[in-house]
Amino acid sequence: MHWGAFRRYLTYANVTATLALVFAMSGGALAAKHYLINSTGQINPKVLKKLRGRTGLRGIPGVEGPTGPAGPAGPGGAIGGSKAFNTNSGEGILSFSPLVNTPQAVATLSLPAGKFSVVGKLIAENDESSNEPYIVRCELLLGKTLIDSGYSGVALGEGGKVPPQANRHYLVLAGNGSLSSPGTAEIVCKVHLDGVESGPPAAASGKYMDRSITAIQVGSLG
Repeated sequence: MHWGAFRRYLTYANVTATLALVFAMSGGALAAKHYLINSTGQINPKVLKKLRGRTGLRGIPGVEGPTGPAGPAGPGGAIGGSKAFNTNSGEGILSFSPLVNTPQAVATLSLPAGKFSVVGKLIAENDESSNEPYIVRCELLLGKTLIDSGYSGVALGEGGKVPPQANRHYLVLAGNGSLSSPGTAEIVCKVHLDGVESGPPAAASGKYMDRSITAIQVGSLG
């Protein structure tokens, strides 16, 4: 065909139509070779069921592996708040038990279950009109547990064998312990003649003053 004749058919519409046909054919070829599936919703349910296949039998459990090493210790917990309990006789006076060698509870403090640090104190005084050489020994108990034995006690009176002898002594007791259920902290004292810790009952003359017990409930005991 002569070029002049060909130019008559080469119009904008012809070129556009030709290019569109070429792109359509190439796009179809691309689509025929490549698929882009983003979800199972694009697959026919019947086809999807065939793809899944059957579920196999559950296998037996494997052998338990060895225990791994212990992890590092975690941070310490917050320290709980403490709580204090107290009893004090104030100006009240308690006379010695009428008989020597007789245990006598001179102060008692009720407590809940828990761990406690306990301090007890009192003044033991021989009557000024008596020169009997008494020994006063006091113990501190938490529940039924002895937490301070009071060592050998104090000597009262002018003629005692254990110095120093005086008509008045201050005793301080302290200890730590636990109560598994509500109970008491208690100071128990006993008076006996100097050098005579047992024997027939005899009268005792004296008094206890300024008796107190303070118990602080704590989270743990050292």
